[in-house]
Formats: sequence, C-alpha cells, structure tokens
Amino acid sequence: MTLLILALGCGGDPPSKPPPTTTAPAPVPTTTTPPRPAAPARILGPQELSDATVRLRGDATTRCVGANIAGAGDTDGDGIDDLLIGARCDALGGSGSGRAWLVPGGLDPGEHALLDVASGSLSGTEPQQAVGWFLDGAGDLDGDGLHDIVVGAPSSVSELSGFVGVIYGPLTDDRPLDQADAVLLGPSGGGAGRVVGDLDLTGDNNADLVISDAQYFLPPADPVSSTVWIIGDAPVGDVDLDTSAVARVIDQGTAYLGSRLAGGGDLDGDGVDDLILSSWQNLAYTLSGPLSGDLSLDDATSSLVVPDLGDVQPSFTGAVLSVGGGGDGDGDGKDDMLVAQAYISYVRDGRAWIVRDPQGTGLDIEVYAIASLIGETESWAGDSLAWLGDLDGDGFDDLAVGAPRHTHNGLDAGAVHLLYGPLQGQIALADSDAVFFGEGTSDMAGAVANVGDLDGDTWPDLAVGALSWGQGDDHPGAVYVVLPSAL
Repeated sequence: MTLLILALGCGGDPPSKPPPTTTAPAPVPTTTTPPRPAAPARILGPQELSDATVRLRGDATTRCVGANIAGAGDTDGDGIDDLLIGARCDALGGSGSGRAWLVPGGLDPGEHALLDVASGSLSGTEPQQAVGWFLDGAGDLDGDGLHDIVVGAPSSVSELSGFVGVIYGPLTDDRPLDQADAVLLGPSGGGAGRVVGDLDLTGDNNADLVISDAQYFLPPADPVSSTVWIIGDAPVGDVDLDTSAVARVIDQGTAYLGSRLAGGGDLDGDGVDDLILSSWQNLAYTLSGPLSGDLSLDDATSSLVVPDLGDVQPSFTGAVLSVGGGGDGDGDGKDDMLVAQAYISYVRDGRAWIVRDPQGTGLDIEVYAIASLIGETESWAGDSLAWLGDLDGDGFDDLAVGAPRHTHNGLDAGAVHLLYGPLQGQIALADSDAVFFGEGTSDMAGAVANVGDLDGDTWPDLAVGALSWGQGDDHPGAVYVVLPSAL
C-alpha cells in the first residue's frame, strides 16, 4: 500500500509575503512665473524731453554725447537691458577721437552725470578716429548667456583702415577701443567701422556681425568701391575682416554702398534674417539670408529707388539714406523695412517709407511703400529712425522718427515723433501720436534706437540722444530715457 503524505504548515495556510514598502516621491518644487504687467498707456500729444524719466548728461570733459545710441541687450545678467551711448566727436584721445559708454539699465529717475553711472567706456586714441559713430548690441556672440557689444572706428587716420572692437559683456572698465576683446581690422585704404549686430544672416541660429566700409578703395584705386563683411563666429584677438568673413558683399560701382546698414529682421518670412544696405545714389537694397561666400548687388533680393527732389550736397546724387528693420508695423507676421532721407528737398523736411517684403529691382519706393511719412519744414525727419517694439501691447510694433532740426523749442532744438502701429498710407509727422521736443536751441535732439526694456517692466522703452545739449561752446550732449510705465 502506498502512503501519500502531505506536509502542511502550522496554522493551515502558508505565510504570505509582506507588502512591498513604497516611498512617496518628494514634492516637485513649483515655480510660478508672475504675470506680465499690463502694457503702459499710450503716450499722446506734445511732450517735453525735459520731463523725461531720466536724463544722462555729459560734462565739460565730453563732446556730443548722444550723437548715436543703441540697445546693448542684457550685458551683465541682471535681467534688464543696458544702453550704449556714442560720442563720435569726443576729444579724450584728440579732436574727434570719439568715445562710447555702456550704461546699465535700471537707473533711478532723475538727472545723472553720464560718467557717474556708466559701467565702462571705449575711447579713440587718435584725432578723427570717430569711435562711437557706429555702435550696436551684438547679441550673445560667445554663448555665455550675456550680451556683447560692438563699436566702430571708421576713420582710423594713422592706419587708414578703420576697425571694429568687440567687447564680450559686461564692460566694467575704461579702455581704448583698440584694446577690446576682439579687434576686427579693415583693409588698408578704407574706413571699415559701420556696424550692426544681433542678427542671424547665416541661418545657424547664432548671432552674426555685419561691418561695412563705404570708403574701401579696391585695387586699382576706385573711390566708389565698397565692401560689406558678415562675421559668423565669435572673434578673438586681432582679426582680419577679409579672411574671417563667412560672406562678403563687394561692389565697385555704387557710391558708398553700406553708408548705412541695418538688420532687416525676417522680411520675407523664411525664418532667416535679412540685410538692408543703403548708398548715396538714392538706392536701398535688401539681401535675403542665409548669406555665404562672395556676393555682389546682382545677388540682392530687391533694390528700391528713392526720389531725388533736390539735394543740398550737389557733388553727390542724392544723400545718405537711413535704413532700419526688425519691426512688424502692419501685423502680418513679417518684419517691415524702413528707409528715410532727411535731405529729401532743399528745405530738408525729410521723408520716410515703410516697405513690406520687397522683391525685385528698381522698385519705385513711392509706389511700393505701404506707408509714407512726411516731415515738417526743415526738420530733417528720418535722420534717425527705429522700430521700438510693441510699446502698448496691441500686437503692432511702434516707430520713432528723429527730426534733429525741428524748431518747436528753438532753432535746431530737435524732436522725436512717436507713431503707434499699424501704419499705412500717407502720414504727416506733424500729426504723429506723440512728439517729444528738445529742450532748447541747438540741442539737436533726435537720435533714436530700439533700446529694449531699460527698467525691467518687460515693455520696451524710448531713448533719445541730443548731441548738442548744454550751454556754452562745448555742448557736452545728453541722452533722455522715457519710461512709458512711469508717465
């Protein structure tokens, strides 16, 4: 007989496994982004620059502070944009040697001596070097999270070449421009130094620099030859423009091509920035990015012809055209081009045009423009102009037009016209939404630029340069900062 024996544990059922222990996950810290403050109310009607939130004044040691200004971006990492101020006729390094200052954003309201609040400066070292005549924020060239700046010296007399200095932000000392972190050297016999930064013309999502030499004499000597260089990498040390450029625009027939230049933003909506160039032949050109190699004006996407209604400099056909870009004034999602001629007639009223996505050559700007701005008598309207961004939060970018010879507060006191988008049709600048008047005779208030957010409220602000502000023969100059949220 076979016995079947079953072994049973005590108590009947086998013991069960204890349930696994679990540790509750640590709570994930939450960060709440504060809501953006409401947009400031529109500024309307006549305004006095004497009532500006901030005035930065030059002193007895400076000349023509505010002849040129530019937005530097956030160079020191405090979350507030900074301001570049140029004085091309400053005499620290000799007559007309020039100087440029970097001023941190977030200034207290009121009047400040520029030399007391600037974090650093760059100066010329020889007469007529004109440091600060052209200057701009460069974006973040070296990828360290801080914005950089670029300053030109287009009239380097001793070398007859011109050069550009790059400072990797921040700038915290006073030094000659030729001791910048990088020095971009133009060819002998020219005047490289006109510059624009913080744009991507190569399509690699990195900031590029554009430098022009509207006086470059290519061999054999040709007094109307010009070269524009696109620098695509962060330069270090002394750099030759011809060998380091990722693209060049070379022209031997157009008078002073690149006498003014601007980043157009994305004019054609293809996702890559575009370049705007002007000449002294009443012509403005666009070149659509990405750009590479050696190019000529045959590669231009468009050329626009500005009417010549009589020029006060009869040795030239037409006069210098101011150009600008990087703003959408009609809300179509594409950036719009700005072209202006302050000397459009013998009485120098000035005219400006807004152009949408120009395509083709020989375009009559009077026909092709979506808006035409008419200056007041002898005001030189358009000598400086800039898209400011969307000041009032309505989805349209807004425009500032400088008129340095405006006479409301005295001969050549100057003014700046403010126009809120959308903009179209013919607009008399006398009917601008707001006009900021210079303080007094000969101040020549009118230099403008897109300076970004100078007070940290997330909305764009307005800065105005008045190169001849101040009493006496020296005219040290001043820059006004208008904070719409403070008005």
